Amino acid sequence: MEQRKEIRTAVFAPVEVTTGKLSYHELIQDISLGGAYIETHRKLPLGEALVLSFTFPSYQESIVLKCRVVRNDGKGIGIQFADTLPEAVVSEVLGVLPTPHISK
Repeated sequence: MEQRKEIRTAVFAPVEVTTGKLSYHELIQDISLGGAYIETHRKLPLGEALVLSFTFPSYQESIVLKCRVVRNDGKGIGIQFADTLPEAVVSEVLGVLPTPHISK
């Protein structure tokens, strides 16, 4: 089993997920510098390319990131970012948000 080394922070932020021509609204449960876990019951295949659109309190603009599905556990998907998070979001992920934890 893969062991994550990045700090993951619980955020519970609304996110718009776009895959192909479909868009839907879900909830980011946690985020790290390299990816996120999104609560969804949709069955998305591993490797599926997605575009996420969301906001954080410290960053007034909408954040739009390309990513891909790396895990699907039936309750949600693990995604890996193809793009880099904006600097303001990085500082939020690394300590301003609720207590970070290392996910296993």
